[in-house]
Amino acid sequence: RLAEYVVPQIMYQANTGDEQLDDLYEAYWKEWSEHSADITGRTNLDGLAKIGFIHMLIDGDFFFHPVHMGDTYGLQCIEGDRIGNPDTAGSEPDVNNISGVIIDDSGKPVEVEVYDRDKNSRYSFNTKIPFNQILPLMNLEMADQMRGVTFFCRVIDQANDLYETFEFERGAAKWASSHAGVIFEKDSRTSRGVGNGAAEFDGESSEGTPTQSMIPNKLLRLFSGENVEVFPPSNRPSGAFMNLIDATIRDIAMGLDLPFGFFDMRAFGGATSRLEAHQIQRKINTYQNLLRRSFLNPLRNLVFQKAILLGKLPPAPNPYKGSWTFGPHITADVGYQTNADLALLNANLTSASKLAAAQGYDYDELVNARAREVRKLYDAAIREQVPMELLNPNFANASNLMADISAAQNPPPKMRPTVQDAGDKVSKQVLDLLNSVAEGTMPREQAIATLVYVYQMPPKQADKLVPQQGSADQPESEPSNPSK
Repeated sequence: RLAEYVVPQIMYQANTGDEQLDDLYEAYWKEWSEHSADITGRTNLDGLAKIGFIHMLIDGDFFFHPVHMGDTYGLQCIEGDRIGNPDTAGSEPDVNNISGVIIDDSGKPVEVEVYDRDKNSRYSFNTKIPFNQILPLMNLEMADQMRGVTFFCRVIDQANDLYETFEFERGAAKWASSHAGVIFEKDSRTSRGVGNGAAEFDGESSEGTPTQSMIPNKLLRLFSGENVEVFPPSNRPSGAFMNLIDATIRDIAMGLDLPFGFFDMRAFGGATSRLEAHQIQRKINTYQNLLRRSFLNPLRNLVFQKAILLGKLPPAPNPYKGSWTFGPHITADVGYQTNADLALLNANLTSASKLAAAQGYDYDELVNARAREVRKLYDAAIREQVPMELLNPNFANASNLMADISAAQNPPPKMRPTVQDAGDKVSKQVLDLLNSVAEGTMPREQAIATLVYVYQMPPKQADKLVPQQGSADQPESEPSNPSK
């Protein structure tokens, strides 16, 4: 049950610094985790993580060994009892061999001994693997600890007591329910072997107790002094027994560092139920951080590194940067938690992407899905000639907004100013242009081109308007002599 909460699913959201590369990296990881993670091809990355976490709780530790599989990696699972020889665990002659983990003189682990286990639980040495080539899952609690300890080490005795108590109580309840009635005698003639009354014993149990067979719709004729009474109903398990069970479970919960609400939420309500849910989530977050640090982050780095080197992924500014989510958080009151999250969002104390990650969703996927839904509503509104507001009342003023977007995407052609549209300022610019040509400081062709392309004047009109080059310096024509 704890594994179902800790590893319900694993989702990766890349943050390489480039949104397009983020999509490529996330798609590659999703494909790899579904089809290449398990070297045996029996499950995916989620299944491997759940298996490893369960074995870590039971055995104390679990080891993943990334193995080269062509152009990528595959994970080989090594259960904790296969690290070191369990037949000689704790009594190795080598002082640097800690139950299969070889350490150097500084106490740093350098390699592990891997053993094979056959179907008859016989162990044989296989190989040694450098410690930096495996991904161990273990919850370390001491500085010198090299191997994990089972999650149940503190509650083994309490668990045994619990199961034995259940077994004894079930036996007592079965014994009580196995008796249908009791025959009482006052006359010695009706004792076993004497007389032939209807209540005469006709057999005995394996312990030698006289018994009487039960036949449906049987008519009994009793001797004088005989009486048949129904066996008193069982009152087991009693209230005291249930109190003992609750006390034992509370003891186990304390030993496992789990809130009692993880086992039984009947006694909680309101604020106390939310408090228990938060305590459970705190423990779940601890184990999820362990998975991130010891397993998921180094595994992601290996997979992406090889993919980049082989050209299956393009290089990115931050190829190994990203976040992990594990599905929705546990909550005792969805409505209360939703209102609290919205209040934080409105106060700018959190972000929509963080809230989405807390619920196990990819924020980019949510945004894209929402945009596609709005686009479908818009297309339907255009096709059926109805306002978007009628399709979804939450889209206030949506039609006008979509019209503005369409206008911004398809602006009208920009018209350049013409001489007719110009004021005095532009008219003066045109006159200066004509004077420049007349004075010879500007080529006539350049002036014509300026009038055509800048002021939108027809070419023929511009050609007529622009004077000939240097016409301002030509002498005036002599007056005609009327006498000639």
